[in-house]
Amino acid sequence: MKKACIVLIIVLIATSAVLFLRDHMKGAQISSVILNARNLYYTLTLDPPSNILTYELLPRSDGTKSYETSTDYFRTLIESGKVNSSFFAAPGIHSPGSDDPEAFQSTNNAWCIVEDLPTSGDVNSPAIFTRNIQIESLNQLARLTDNPPFGQRAGIIVTKGGVALSLDEETINQYFAGQKMTNRVLRP
Repeated sequence: MKKACIVLIIVLIATSAVLFLRDHMKGAQISSVILNARNLYYTLTLDPPSNILTYELLPRSDGTKSYETSTDYFRTLIESGKVNSSFFAAPGIHSPGSDDPEAFQSTNNAWCIVEDLPTSGDVNSPAIFTRNIQIESLNQLARLTDNPPFGQRAGIIVTKGGVALSLDEETINQYFAGQKMTNRVLRP
């Protein structure tokens, strides 16, 4: 009986340790993706000589900066050498292993990007966010899906001002509902 109790206690401790480590690893993954998201956004918007955010490279609905998907948009940045394909990977979404723009497909892209981001206005507006946040236009209700990188656990958003956030489903709904914007979202 004593041996069974000891074995049961060891199993419970081991299970608790595994659960703790799993949750800790997911938190570390979220932190890593937040850092990558902010770096991606600054690569797209920060003018190095002046240290001022500029939105000239971001997608527009008309002219030469018009794209059907975020993958199409990001592919042109890979082609120009501005970024490499690893910027767009996240847990469950892998880099194609090559910086050949044609190798970069929607399955390699963790990010959505807002089209026609205004150059003035609210710095808390969303600029880029993870693909597990389901929304086609900023005037819709947002929700988390079961898809990578974090399923319904969290969505990562980088605001127009460059702040990167991890939000749960309830907070995401509140965040997007408060935007009062109608911009189209370019999805992978």
